[in-house]
Amino acid sequence: MRLARSYGNVLVYDTDDLTIIEAKQKDHVMHLCDAITVSTEFLKKEFAKHFEPVIVIRNALSSAYWQAATAIRESKYEGDNKYVTMAYLSGSATHDDDFKIIEQSLLELLNQYDQTRLILAGKLNFSKDFFQFQDRFINYEFMSYTDYVNLYKCIDINLAPLDVDKPFNQGRSELKYMEAGACGIPTVASPTDSYLHAIEPGVNGLLASGGEWKSQLIKLINNSELRRELGVKACADMSANYLGDSRVREYIDLIHRLKDQQNVRSGPLRRLACLTSVYLTRLIR
Repeated sequence: MRLARSYGNVLVYDTDDLTIIEAKQKDHVMHLCDAITVSTEFLKKEFAKHFEPVIVIRNALSSAYWQAATAIRESKYEGDNKYVTMAYLSGSATHDDDFKIIEQSLLELLNQYDQTRLILAGKLNFSKDFFQFQDRFINYEFMSYTDYVNLYKCIDINLAPLDVDKPFNQGRSELKYMEAGACGIPTVASPTDSYLHAIEPGVNGLLASGGEWKSQLIKLINNSELRRELGVKACADMSANYLGDSRVREYIDLIHRLKDQQNVRSGPLRRLACLTSVYLTRLIR
């Protein structure tokens, strides 16, 4: 990084997690950079306490994911399954407390509505009571990303519960809404910073706090047209605001601004080429 700096290059540190404890360390790598990019306004607020400038560049869907989601949308049609399938795709082994928020409501809904089915996927601890529903409860272990994406073919309602009192969760992006929305599937989510930004309740998804989860899910279980409408609007949001091309343009604009500021500070550069040291894993997933 110091070598890059000696050639007049711009350095950007990118993160979509709340690693603010590390940021407090004055020898942390981000303090050698010209800017930090983050994926949510909450993260910007937290990192701005220790560093500037901090710029929000939200997460994006890769072109490969969008293509896969398009194929899923085209293959899905209402009535292709006798069940209304709810799904919680937890991913990493950090969501046990989040799932507890909706666990009892899901058990009650499965008991109350014979047409409902639940899919749980990933590393998750859950009640053994779910097994009483036999073929209406499906549990998948941690799986490959391709298999994970294909799960959306049989999902009608996507679940995104988060403990809103945990700062780390407030820093999480709206990724679950993005992945489901690209497939035309509506999401019910907790009102964290990112989901409040992404979801307009009743338009492109639903938000649920505490005891609202059951009533919000009942709306979708009993109304296939509402599921379809919310899914269509969520997909339109993905197409307009969450594809990779727009994010690339945001990064390019940022780099040009930082180069201009650098030119003002240091005069003519020894090299015209702009080497950017940006962690762009979010753009190529």
